[in-house]
Amino acid sequence: MILAVFLSLAVFVLAFALFIWTYFSTIKSFRTIWMFLKLPQSDSLPILGRPLEIANSKFEDLPQFFIDTVWRRTPVPGFNFAFFLGTPNCMLGRAEDMEVVMSSMKYIEKGPIYSLLKDWLNEGLLLSSGEKWKQRRKLLTPSFHFKILDNNMDCLNRHWRDVAKKFLNKNGAPINPFSYVCRGALEVISETAMGTKLADLPGSEEYVSAVKSANEITTFRAIKIWNYFDFIFNLLPDGRKAKKNFEILHRFTKTVIQQKREAYKENNKTGASNVFQEEKKRKQPQPFLDTLLELDSEKIGTLSDEDIQEEVDTFMFEGHDTTAAALLFALFELGLNPEVQDRAYQEQVDIFGFDDRDVTKEDLGKMNYLEQVIKEVLRLYPPVPFWSRMLGEDLKLTNGMILPAETVVDVMPHIIHRNPMYYPNPDVFDPERFSPEQSVGRHPYAFIPFSAGPRNCIGQRFAMMEMKTALSTLLRFTHIKTLNRREDVKLLLFVIERPSQPILVEITPRNSKM
Repeated sequence: MILAVFLSLAVFVLAFALFIWTYFSTIKSFRTIWMFLKLPQSDSLPILGRPLEIANSKFEDLPQFFIDTVWRRTPVPGFNFAFFLGTPNCMLGRAEDMEVVMSSMKYIEKGPIYSLLKDWLNEGLLLSSGEKWKQRRKLLTPSFHFKILDNNMDCLNRHWRDVAKKFLNKNGAPINPFSYVCRGALEVISETAMGTKLADLPGSEEYVSAVKSANEITTFRAIKIWNYFDFIFNLLPDGRKAKKNFEILHRFTKTVIQQKREAYKENNKTGASNVFQEEKKRKQPQPFLDTLLELDSEKIGTLSDEDIQEEVDTFMFEGHDTTAAALLFALFELGLNPEVQDRAYQEQVDIFGFDDRDVTKEDLGKMNYLEQVIKEVLRLYPPVPFWSRMLGEDLKLTNGMILPAETVVDVMPHIIHRNPMYYPNPDVFDPERFSPEQSVGRHPYAFIPFSAGPRNCIGQRFAMMEMKTALSTLLRFTHIKTLNRREDVKLLLFVIERPSQPILVEITPRNSKM
């Protein structure tokens, strides 16, 4: 008993000492502290803030906890000023203030919490800042040019038809659709961005499982403050499991790169590289991994193997897991709202009749109501629930208050998307919110599922194309019924959002046959 008390006390003293050291080594200026203390502080612990309160909350209660933090537990509704482990921190609830932060090139540095992802994603496009981010963004943007995206329709149709067939093969038995849509999205990103078919890659199922585990462990690490310190976390079971996950994830993406590199070398041997040269002369954009490997081979981009690895890790993860999460919640809502499903289906009939042909780029442009459905899903269930910025210089908010440099600004789409100021009855699923009539006058930063400003999602156009193609295919050939009750399904704010319980659906054939 005495030994246990002694060890607990020793751990507390050590953790407190580490906190003090971290605090004084990260806060560069007492000017920052002085200016921040002038702002109206929320009802949190001095200097420490709310990390212990967050750690002791039920995970499914955190979405409402953060809404209350910004709108109810603060002297200035719409803002929450509080220290977090000694670092000045501001959470925003108004679109106008989010625009001030997110639209400016001055504030593109990510907040310190992103360091928890560094062992996985290193300094790829998601985590990099400054000149490195600007150069990479410029380098990779052409890979998402509309000419590249238009060439992907065959791949999208093929894989999402395959998912629909797998659903129908279950003969209406209750299923959790997530593994199916996850596999479909991974097939698509592997083939379109990486130029590699998933069937040719060993370990894909292990990769998907490792992504799920890494998603959860990273989030739990973020809300348990003692896990912030690497040497403590690495000694814990979750730390050891995280290390194993990252080994699996990196091994898989290295295989992707190796297979594509070998194919690239084979093209050079057979003279097929002339095609790349001709494309380059015509300034035609190339797929994502082709761009990286060509720069690597020509030594004009000074890309190391590590540079290529970190971008492939980033795009393999974000390019499939975010889409899979959005599609999961789309199926959930379509199955709960038969009138919405019927209207979305009728739109498909208006476009296709009962022809079983593939979706074309021109068809996508006609799917106005389906786009409203997707946007409403993204409003209620934004796949990425959290962004953070570290201010490199002072920032003036719309009410005149000044945030000093070195303040961390947190942005949660969940808070803005459920703000009745922009969306009356915000917890109700209603695709009509995104009709042209109801969208008029809404602040553009009131809808930010893909982030916004210069650091917005580079692949958002591709994501919308894929989600439209997937849902169009599923609506045309299947009928969806959700078995969960809405009130039983809560949001879990992992790195990529997840439901609090498995979504179960019954999927049966429509009149149209595949």
